[in-house]
Amino acid sequence: MSGVHNVFHVSLLRKYVPDASHVIDFSSIKVKADATFVVEPVRILDRSTKRLRRKEVDLVKVCWSHHDEGDASWELESVMRAEYPKLFLD
Repeated sequence: MSGVHNVFHVSLLRKYVPDASHVIDFSSIKVKADATFVVEPVRILDRSTKRLRRKEVDLVKVCWSHHDEGDASWELESVMRAEYPKLFLD
């Protein structure tokens, strides 16, 4: 992929066809005065252990609020346990 240029070609554009399912409900997102909003973890999707040279690091795949599962990210389990202990009650 390093040989692929990140170029957008106008020939790939298509006319947008309006669809009622494309409407986003913004009422559930609370935006602050400085145009930011808080994203909280919803649930843990997966666990993994990454092996480094001299130690092992426990990771969890976290699904965040206002995002779908495709946008989940791998986070350190120790950090998530410290900041969001409610995710680990089970």
